[in-house]
Amino acid sequence: MMEKYREPQIYVVNNKEIAERLSQNYIVATGDLGVTKSVEYEEFVNKRFVKLEYSMIDNLHEYSVVIIDLQNINETKYSSVDDEPNGMGILFELDYPKNEFIPDPLVLSILKRELSSQSLKIIFAGSSYSEEYNIVKVQKQNNYIFQNKELCNIYDIILAGATSKSGKKIISENNKLAGSIAKYVEGYMAIFKLPTKMDESSQKKS
Repeated sequence: MMEKYREPQIYVVNNKEIAERLSQNYIVATGDLGVTKSVEYEEFVNKRFVKLEYSMIDNLHEYSVVIIDLQNINETKYSSVDDEPNGMGILFELDYPKNEFIPDPLVLSILKRELSSQSLKIIFAGSSYSEEYNIVKVQKQNNYIFQNKELCNIYDIILAGATSKSGKKIISENNKLAGSIAKYVEGYMAIFKLPTKMDESSQKKS
């Protein structure tokens, strides 16, 4: 059996097939973007409360490469009653007629805070969209105190604007890691406008 490379350590989100392939040669950990909740409203009920459920490793800051598949569909859970809060007593409020809680942008926002600033991000892009989250604190049963709103875009993690466009022309880096995942890339679903910075010596943007 071939000894695994000690570096880079790779964190794979939402794609078990890629994780299994890369784990033959690299140290690999896996996570997901959470569980999508689908709810219904009873008569005279105009609010529902759900909790965030997702998987993420504790030592994410130690991983220098993260691969995120935004094209895979999350598990969907039907919620017929309000979720019980976790240990922190935090839930997310849905207001009628919104009947779906999509956790992906919020989980990616959490992931961005935990990642090393020097990490390489490889993303299988999906469409660009934003979600607004109403965060409430549970004081006691049926007593909710509004905490704040959080607006998250699915691509905030790379600090770049995105426009939903699809196509097939993709150019990948010519290295072993890129070659290992290139077979999974069939097309793109977003175009990115990367941030620029000023080169002080040349006075040009790059």
